[in-house]
Amino acid sequence: MQRRCLIALVAPVVALAAGPVLRAAPLIDHTFDNTANMPGYQYAYAYAGGGNPQTGRDNLTASRVFFDPTGVDGSRALVFGGDFTGLAGVPPFPDYNYTGFGGGFGTFFMDWENNRALGLPSPNLSDYTGSVALAVLGTSGTGANAEIQVQLQMPDDFFGPDAGTDNDPFGQINIPVRVGTEYQTFDFALDQRPIVYDARVPEAQRDFAANYMNIGLIGINFNVDAGAPFGNDDDNFLLVDNVTLVPEPGSAAVLLGGLALGLTRRRRK
Repeated sequence: MQRRCLIALVAPVVALAAGPVLRAAPLIDHTFDNTANMPGYQYAYAYAGGGNPQTGRDNLTASRVFFDPTGVDGSRALVFGGDFTGLAGVPPFPDYNYTGFGGGFGTFFMDWENNRALGLPSPNLSDYTGSVALAVLGTSGTGANAEIQVQLQMPDDFFGPDAGTDNDPFGQINIPVRVGTEYQTFDFALDQRPIVYDARVPEAQRDFAANYMNIGLIGINFNVDAGAPFGNDDDNFLLVDNVTLVPEPGSAAVLLGGLALGLTRRRRK
């Protein structure tokens, strides 16, 4: 009878060890195909600068964000467009220097009634991994230098009263990638690059582990560099699909530890 109980306890442990790793529910999981499961908001931007001395050219650039069936395998994608037709008559560098375009979306983790963050599940940046499929259109080259930018924000007035009502920036992780004209999936981790804290965050609070429960918004931006030969036209696009951000749980280890403890206790009996 004792041997039968031992086998019954060992079997689940072996099955768990040999089976797939358990994963927590994604914090972010967007294919952009299901309108019921969309980010809190989306936005696009185009930016340009130049001049001798340097002056802004933002009034000569335009941007838009939309959804289009240009995603992976013909699914729907989130598309950011940069329109630079207004730059056609601007003198070339050094009087003008195109810099880039991009966009992003925000996902809230908020108790709005109390202006309170619901927080994130782990104090370790290394526990958060993600992936995204990216491609560019409109370049006459093979691709463009780009950036995946993960922004972490607190509830409004977290660091003290301010004039705005937006969430307060905490820090961001900037991950450089090279995006081609065909979709490529990029895997990333939040500890892949050092977190850059916002200048308004007090020195004593520049600690993710101490503030992970105060995160109320994750914004993910995708920025395209000027390194690619995009033209002064409106056919410049960044395609985004299948965005995920998943916290790797300790639940599998805890479960295995619990079963092992039960096994030990059974043996002692």
